[in-house]
Amino acid sequence: MSFMEVSTILDVYSCHMSLPKS
Repeated sequence: MSFMEVSTILDVYSCHMSLPKS
């Protein structure tokens, strides 16, 4: 995996984790 892929995955994952908390 490239750095950009990891960055995008982390961004999406973070967004999904924040949704239920908000």
